[in-house]
Amino acid sequence: MWLLELNQQSFYKIGGSHNEKNFKKVAALILVVLLTLSSTTLAFASQGEMTTYPITATNAYTQLNNVETFESEAEFDAYVNAIIGEGFMQNQRNALEIIEQFYNSLALNRSGDAEYPDYFAGFYLDDSGNLVMLVTENQNLAENLMNQDMTLSSLYESINIRFVEFSYAELHEARDAFRIAHEARRELGCVYALNVVGSGIHRAGNSLRIRLDVYNDRMIEGFRTYVFDSPLIIFEPGVRAELLPEQLPYEVVSVKNTSIAPLNVRVNPGQRISRRAVVLTGSGTMGYRVRRSSDNAEGFITSGHVFSSIGQRVYPHYLFATHLGTVERSEMDNRVDAAFVITHDTPGNTLPSGFTLGTQVVQSFWENQVVLMFGATTGASIGHVLDPDYDTTIEGQFIRGTVWTNVVSASGDSGGPVVVIEVLNNIQIGGIVWGGAPNFPDMVFIPAHRINSDFGVTPF
Repeated sequence: MWLLELNQQSFYKIGGSHNEKNFKKVAALILVVLLTLSSTTLAFASQGEMTTYPITATNAYTQLNNVETFESEAEFDAYVNAIIGEGFMQNQRNALEIIEQFYNSLALNRSGDAEYPDYFAGFYLDDSGNLVMLVTENQNLAENLMNQDMTLSSLYESINIRFVEFSYAELHEARDAFRIAHEARRELGCVYALNVVGSGIHRAGNSLRIRLDVYNDRMIEGFRTYVFDSPLIIFEPGVRAELLPEQLPYEVVSVKNTSIAPLNVRVNPGQRISRRAVVLTGSGTMGYRVRRSSDNAEGFITSGHVFSSIGQRVYPHYLFATHLGTVERSEMDNRVDAAFVITHDTPGNTLPSGFTLGTQVVQSFWENQVVLMFGATTGASIGHVLDPDYDTTIEGQFIRGTVWTNVVSASGDSGGPVVVIEVLNNIQIGGIVWGGAPNFPDMVFIPAHRINSDFGVTPF
């Protein structure tokens, strides 16, 4: 059985069972060492079997509120490596480059989709940030197949190979069948379908992961009987996530010894923004600045559930500040939860850490990849991707294809930017915070590439 573990830096990592094989071209076997941490115990199950794993919520994340601008890549790597593990960032860069080369080597079918080798079962990053490729054939056959292509052969030297049971195609077929069955049962009000917190392909576990709110043998059996059953399924206990707006009093700032806020405030990603409501106000976080393709109108992306009304004014979080702009579009459907705010002045592009947010948008995420979130309440929080294609429901809103992470967030972080830092001069936009379990390592974000496509906007 595959487990979610907490490593020595107090981060969840993806681990593996002791009886799984991890192949490399020259190595016959790599034993996966499971960490043992004393902590609160929660129940986990695989195909109905009950087991336990240790998990500690205390210090399970790191806030980066006081991060200053780094002068070199080495300085940044040293700082982050001290949090998530030595060499992880450089290994991750290498892994993502290999993945890109691998996908570039694949042929396309008539629909324009990649034609995956029959033995291919997926990628993920291991506890050190190195790339693991899953294959369904035995080691020698996989090597022979890969060596038929010189590009794949050269990549093979840098990839850990692990034998698994189910192929990439089989996992996706099971996920697609589950989606159809789950949606139909959910619309009928089936208690076993409504009990699902989230679902997605667990690549490192070579399984279809179903997370349940009420987690016991009866609910698992009911799910298998009335919703969907497959040998690919594993069950896990889930946490009911929440939307993350916040009701706060406006801040009164001092400008030249007065209690009047500045008339023109340049808003930046990660800063608090608010709705006007006398003193108490609903607040969220600015995501990232964009320009609408149709008319070059400038503004920014933020949370749709915080700013849900077209024409609604958006303010910096000061009591007497003038508004920044108005909500031009807001969507809350099964694809996105986002709003486009057109501003009077060009928004800024500086993150709270001092970093400049780039314009490149991440197109794909990978299991165990490092991401950073900037929220008005939390500040900056770092963590890992747990599922890059996660279906979940938060407060009655169901969205497919979100990204589930172990980043910690809090009320007021909704709409905040989630970024990927490959190099300091290329901080890529990942998406915006949708919801999570407040003050617990369980946060979900909406991918930026989907928002930009739906809204017809481009970062600048």
